[in-house]
Amino acid sequence: MVAIVSIVTSTAVQILEKPDDWEPWIWQLQAEIAPAVWPSINPDLTDCQIKRLLPEPEKPCFQDVNQHARTYTTLTPEEKKKYHDLHSYYSEDLKQYQYQED
Repeated sequence: MVAIVSIVTSTAVQILEKPDDWEPWIWQLQAEIAPAVWPSINPDLTDCQIKRLLPEPEKPCFQDVNQHARTYTTLTPEEKKKYHDLHSYYSEDLKQYQYQED
């Protein structure tokens, strides 16, 4: 049984119909994706060498700085600072994750 897989690019569609199609398809795939993502899907790497993809970051909540807080206004000024710091880290992680996903 032959797997038919295709990738749409700006130049052409490469259809995998026979073993000889795989190498050009991999080259085309590598040319079309972000260089930062290639180490995560490069078929020439072993499992130990593959760069793991970033997990989706978890959005911080008020309880991360005060287990009894239910709203932002119930946080103390120090807790609000911690919450803002957590949210800043989350925002940066989310940008990297979204870049990876795109």
